[in-house]
Amino acid sequence: MIFENGTLVKGAYVVIGGVEYEVHMPEYSGNTPTSAENLNKMQEDLKNELTGEEIYNNENGINTNFSLTKNLQGKEKIKVYYCGRNSAIGDDIECVKEIPVVNGKANSSLDALYSGSINLWIMRTEISISGTEVSLTNNIVNVLGEEVSVRQEASIYITKIVAI
Repeated sequence: MIFENGTLVKGAYVVIGGVEYEVHMPEYSGNTPTSAENLNKMQEDLKNELTGEEIYNNENGINTNFSLTKNLQGKEKIKVYYCGRNSAIGDDIECVKEIPVVNGKANSSLDALYSGSINLWIMRTEISISGTEVSLTNNIVNVLGEEVSVRQEASIYITKIVAI
């Protein structure tokens, strides 16, 4: 719902003896006037408080360093939406991880596991956020099973970050 300010059609008046007399409007004091702008801002702030504020979105995902639209100052945690993508298998493993924010910074590892018919793929990357800069390092995939190896055709891709 979007709030809109109304348009005054006719001011306050009183009818006495069939004659309309203007009424003096009340006077207000205080620091929070009610207006459509303030109600819309309050509504947006409440929505962000409940659902978080999206600060990065890339439908295809990214597995390299990138920038956020806002920094993490004043935030308590973030939700990182990511997928483990394996071009050899063709499947994405969708994942979400909550990461605490301390002094406007966040650090953690992101993991995705894929169990194939023969092998177990373990995908991991380290995420570090400072300011608006996001660094992804040690993007490694280990394959366990019939063959044990480190692979390059799989990776973790960040699709969305929401600050809470």
